[in-house]
Amino acid sequence: MTRLLAALGALLSILLVAPPAVGAAPAADPVVYYNLGSAEVRPSLVFTAYSSSPTMTVRRWKHWGDAVAVGRGRWDSTCASCPPPAHRRAVIRLSRIRTCDDGTRYYSRAVVVVAQPDQGEQRRRYRLSTGCPPA
Repeated sequence: MTRLLAALGALLSILLVAPPAVGAAPAADPVVYYNLGSAEVRPSLVFTAYSSSPTMTVRRWKHWGDAVAVGRGRWDSTCASCPPPAHRRAVIRLSRIRTCDDGTRYYSRAVVVVAQPDQGEQRRRYRLSTGCPPA
């Protein structure tokens, strides 16, 4: 029993005296997406415009913080003035990281590609507005 206590005491003294392990460098500030002026990291709901406009529900993001982030989910055109079909698969691609005057890093380009065009339209690709909010 005394040997066990001595071994535990030696181990404890080594742990207390040993220098702390060097960890990874601290992460840089996160990259945000300005979702109609609101800074968000990995937003689950992306707005296309104010008021009654289609939205995109993002179920999963890949490569957030890298030069290009890709989100997959559903394009919802359920507003009264939105053309059918109401729900379609969609992919959003965020790119071109820029820095606002306050130092916030953000994706300055957002493009959504939907699985099929609106009825009567050929449009499948939508470029969304993004950028630093007014100072």
